[in-house]
Amino acid sequence: MKGGFVQTPLVAVALDAENQIVTLAWAIVESENESSWRWSPPNLEEAIVDLDVGATTLISDRDKGLQATDDELRHAMRTFCTQHIAASVQAKFGIEPRRKFDAATRNPCSHRGVVG
Repeated sequence: MKGGFVQTPLVAVALDAENQIVTLAWAIVESENESSWRWSPPNLEEAIVDLDVGATTLISDRDKGLQATDDELRHAMRTFCTQHIAASVQAKFGIEPRRKFDAATRNPCSHRGVVG
């Protein structure tokens, strides 16, 4: 978000029974920093009672601030977004390694955002 104040949206989503993305909650914060990420889980837990259970998985873009939530949601699993990793592979090694990474991870977004 740009303008007089630079702010960042944090969005919690889930997949419904038909594998469609559903927005559960959102917040506007000053930036993706440790303070914002520590603030978010307790508020999500208040709104979503079963958030801190083994069936919850946090998917991130490897933002270091998000690691602050590891001790906030102890029972949730952590994984990384293959789309962000694929973009990093492409930036560092080129399009062919990216295509191989996409194929290896069966990245459903592999057709989007690939330059080359």
